[in-house]
Amino acid sequence: MNKRSINKLLPVWLAISAVFIIAGIILMCLLDFNYSAENGNKSTVEVEYGVITLNTENGAEQIEDACDKAIKAAGVSVLNKTRQEQVDSSSFDKTVPVKIVYEIGADLSAEKLASLKDAVVNATASFAENDSDFAVTVHNYEIQTRVYGESYWRGALAIGVAVFVALVYIGVRFGVGCALTGLTVCAHDAVLTAALFAVFRIPVYFYAPLVYAALAALVSVILWLLQCMKLKETVKNPEFATNPADEIINKVRRENWLLTVCFAGALAVVAIVAGALATPLSRLFFFPLIVPVALPLYSSLVVGPAIHVHVKTAFDKWKESHGKNKSKKKTVKAVETES
Repeated sequence: MNKRSINKLLPVWLAISAVFIIAGIILMCLLDFNYSAENGNKSTVEVEYGVITLNTENGAEQIEDACDKAIKAAGVSVLNKTRQEQVDSSSFDKTVPVKIVYEIGADLSAEKLASLKDAVVNATASFAENDSDFAVTVHNYEIQTRVYGESYWRGALAIGVAVFVALVYIGVRFGVGCALTGLTVCAHDAVLTAALFAVFRIPVYFYAPLVYAALAALVSVILWLLQCMKLKETVKNPEFATNPADEIINKVRRENWLLTVCFAGALAVVAIVAGALATPLSRLFFFPLIVPVALPLYSSLVVGPAIHVHVKTAFDKWKESHGKNKSKKKTVKAVETES
C-alpha cells in the first residue's frame, strides 16, 4: 500500500460503517435488541438435591431420568437443561446442593405449571424422603425482565464521563485537532458497536448495549491516546516536523501498530478468561465484550489515522495562514513606526 493512501480509502470505510449503522437503526426500530439473555420469555422447573442423593449409587442419573420422564409425560417441551453446581468461594471446589434447571416456554398457564410441578414431585418422591436438601421449584421470569437495567445505565454513564475526561486531557495535552479526531472515532465506534449488536442479534441484557457502546468509546479513546503520544514524539523530531500530515500519520501508524494490537489483544483475553470462569448468567455479559474491543482496534489502525490526516492538514493550514497574517501585521506596524 502506498504510504499516502491511508486517507484515500476513508470514504470506503465510512460507507461500510454507514451500511451497518443504518441497518442497525432499522432493526432497532423494528425488532429492538435481542434481549433473550433476560430470560423474560421463559419459565423454569428447578430440582435441587444434596449430598445424600449425590452419594447414592447412580443417584444423580436416576433423579435426572425421573425428572425427564415426568416432564415429557406432561407434554411440555424443554428449551434447555443445565446442571448447576455450587462452588466454594475459598477452595473453588464444587459443593452441594446440586440443581437441575429445565427452561420451558413462558406460554404455559399457571395451572399447567402447577400440574407440572406436581408431576415432578410425584416422580421424585422417593428421593425427597431421604434427602433433606431435596426441593422442586417453578419460576416464571416474565415479571423479572430488565432487572439489571438501572445498574447498566449507571455503568454506561460512568464510562461516558471517563471518556469525556480522557478527550479533554487529549485536547489539552496534544491539541484540539487530536481531541476532535478522538471524539469522532469514539462516536463512530460507540454507534457502530450498538448497531452490530442489533444486526447480528447478539443476546444481551436490557441496557447492556449502552454499556458495550460506552466501553467501545473508552477502548477507542485509550488506543487513540497511544497514537497521540507517538504522534507528538514524531512531530517534535526536526527530521519529520515539516513533513506532510499523511506522511507523519502513516509513519506513526506503522510504528505503533504492534503496541495497539497487543493492548487490544490483552483486553480481549481478559474478556474471554472472565467469560470462561464466570457463571452461566454472567458469561452472557463477558463474551460479547469482544465486539467493543475488536471494533476500536480496527478504527485505531484504519479509520482514526485516515480521519486525522484531514484534521491535521486543516489545522496545519490554519496555523500556517495564522502565522503569515501575524508576520504581515508585524511588517505593517514596523513600516508605520519607521515613517
